[in-house]
Amino acid sequence: MLLNLRPLCIVAILWAVIMWAIPWLSARTQFLKQPAAQGARTLLVDETGIRWRWSGGSSDVEWRNYIRYFESKRMFLLYLSPVVFNMVPKRALTAVQISEFRRILEQKIPKGR
Repeated sequence: MLLNLRPLCIVAILWAVIMWAIPWLSARTQFLKQPAAQGARTLLVDETGIRWRWSGGSSDVEWRNYIRYFESKRMFLLYLSPVVFNMVPKRALTAVQISEFRRILEQKIPKGR
């Protein structure tokens, strides 16, 4: 009986590994091939929007372009569309900056779920 289940178990294990490995490898490859995604970024928040600066580029986004934001335990996600967002890791901010950033987000962007 167990010999009959062995191929099914092997296929199930391979399927699980593939379902985990392929997205992970794809994300890693995309990150390594995109220099703009690597390195330090600076963030300037003001009344008009957010200014992002990094080695090799910059981006100025007005508040009206963000459709919602989400706050997790470790980061803020600022959505420009239902699937495109900017991440602001909380580890890069002090407790006072997190509180102030949260206050500004509550005023400028609808909160998502």
